[in-house]
Amino acid sequence: MNGTFKGTFGWTSEGRSFESGERSVIWVGTFSGPFSNVSPGGFMDGTSWVCLGTTENQDDITQASNGELIVTDPDGSKACATWTGRREIKAGEISGRGRWTRGSGKWTGITGEMTYTGKAILGTQQGSLLIEGDWQINASAESAS
Repeated sequence: MNGTFKGTFGWTSEGRSFESGERSVIWVGTFSGPFSNVSPGGFMDGTSWVCLGTTENQDDITQASNGELIVTDPDGSKACATWTGRREIKAGEISGRGRWTRGSGKWTGITGEMTYTGKAILGTQQGSLLIEGDWQINASAESAS
């Protein structure tokens, strides 16, 4: 099985900031919320996404960010990905890439890549991302589950 997808991840963040130098902060925490595919009932539509991550900020502009994504669907199957953000040009603008790395249940053997762009709502702990990419499930891994 394989395909492409596009949808929105609306998130709320929770974490802690640690001063790491003059005007420099490292944030560690989570971004969590639902994913809605632009095609209702499509790939990962209605799943819960939790991103664990770190960001390094200088003068309120993200210099580097990365982490892990854990997706859980209503039947309990999970898919995991790694993600790496790009340096922000303006405060609150977010973009980067991700790669599906593993899964369980119906997502066993998942691979593929994705890109994301979006915005944090400055002054809040919320934001949203437009995410699009591709996915494949290895047929031998799928038959083993």
